[in-house]
Amino acid sequence: MTSGEVAPPTKQRDDGDTLLLNPALSLTIEDRLVLKAALGPADSLAKSYQDWRSRVALENIGVAAFRLLPAVVHRTIDQGIWDPELPKLKGVIRQTWLANQLRIRSLTEALQALSATNVDAMVLKGAALFARYPQFIMMRGTGDYDILVRRSDAAKAAKALLSAGFIPQIVRIDRFEATDFDRIHGVHLMKSGHQDSLDLHWQPLPSFLDERLIEEIFSRSEQRIFGGHQVRVPGLADHLALTVARAATWDSSEFALRTAEAAFLLKACNGDLEWPVFFRQTRLLRCRGVAWQVIDFIQSQLEIRIANDVIAELGGWRSIPAVRGVKRLIPSDTISSAIRIGLDFRQAARRRLHRVRAGHRGAAGVVRDRMLNRAWTKAAAEIKPLLGDKADFARGFSFPETEGRWTDGKLAILRLPINLPGESIDLRVTAIPFYPPGTTGFVFDVISWPGRGRQHLLHRSEGSPARFTVENVPLLSQRYALLVFRMLDAATPKLYGLSDDVRALGLLISRIEVLRQGSVVHCFEIGASPIIANAIPPSR
Repeated sequence: MTSGEVAPPTKQRDDGDTLLLNPALSLTIEDRLVLKAALGPADSLAKSYQDWRSRVALENIGVAAFRLLPAVVHRTIDQGIWDPELPKLKGVIRQTWLANQLRIRSLTEALQALSATNVDAMVLKGAALFARYPQFIMMRGTGDYDILVRRSDAAKAAKALLSAGFIPQIVRIDRFEATDFDRIHGVHLMKSGHQDSLDLHWQPLPSFLDERLIEEIFSRSEQRIFGGHQVRVPGLADHLALTVARAATWDSSEFALRTAEAAFLLKACNGDLEWPVFFRQTRLLRCRGVAWQVIDFIQSQLEIRIANDVIAELGGWRSIPAVRGVKRLIPSDTISSAIRIGLDFRQAARRRLHRVRAGHRGAAGVVRDRMLNRAWTKAAAEIKPLLGDKADFARGFSFPETEGRWTDGKLAILRLPINLPGESIDLRVTAIPFYPPGTTGFVFDVISWPGRGRQHLLHRSEGSPARFTVENVPLLSQRYALLVFRMLDAATPKLYGLSDDVRALGLLISRIEVLRQGSVVHCFEIGASPIIANAIPPSR
């Protein structure tokens, strides 16, 4: 995962999403060339390297090329390929080795903290690759190291790492409720600086949680020595399956990095692994199409040894000689460009539709909507009693962040325990609306009792954060207020090219004030102050 970020939960990909004829369609030309230069056949290295260097200046290389640069430089030096910038490039190998070595320090501290609390842990991705094949630690850059624990140990693991001095970044795991661990697959933690960062996972993939599968991975794990310490790594077939499952085909850099990781594994083991286990895991992970794209590219373009029956098993009809022959007749750059034009057109159409709908919303006012009334009535009947005095983000909210919690979806349900006399209160909400580019307002509905719905319209020109008041909110028999939001203008940052975030963002709620006769009598602070080093005392 990218440095400093944890991917949000996404909808599980169906294998039908990846039935492309050409496995390189998810790669840019630069990424294909740098993969060939880093891991391709030796006899074509000079051409691949020259083609790559002629296309892009070193200061403008992409994420995948930057991570793979040490491998490219190492091979270039070995084969005596001349480059006027080679003296500058030689330092990349040493810097990569040193950075990867320094990260072992925080990884070891984290694993020791987990072991002290009887939490089983396993390293993933780059850490697992280096532990299994130490020669690659100077060949591939990493942003951080990754640790996997069981879902049942997630809260205990988080507490252990926080007590050991690790600080959550962006996602505030220190403020998690029990249900928040099901809203995201992991968090990014940092200690004293960038070199001391790691990711804690309780799901190996953002979109897949199967505790039986995780238990299988733990049962087949192996012990390796990494940085002088014993660590647990996935079995080779499991490692490869998890790697190809992470190859998000809509992200060229991610696809390239996962392809490189798979190629490193297959090159080192010479294609010798438990392929039946790999086939089963890719079926369970629903990534057979992606697996075929990655493995076929590694075999055909990087010429790493993989048996043809493996390609046939993964590819199905796509591996038929006639189909592969057609694929070779069509230049991959042509198909890739056509697909990207089509995807860009579809995204532009969706953005326009969203803006048009947002522009035609009615003015703020009373909402009489049967669906909203039914949603409130159902929520009041189904939700379990409140425990404690904290706000309950029952549905449609994302994980806690420093600034608060985003609504995530069209419908959001919020319950607030109110230990005050009387039959009703007013609630003043402080929130940041998600204003996509080209929009000037944000419209949403909120209901506090059947028949008491109201539409609110927030304007970009009014500044951010915004405030709005929900008046005459009844207190239910168990002394709590129930609000149901409908985010009419929710949108995903990914749709607008702002980030890879696929959540349908609406309001980032940071504070809710309870009012009586215009005065604040209680406040729910949803946001939190940033954590600073040594602010969390060690557990006793």
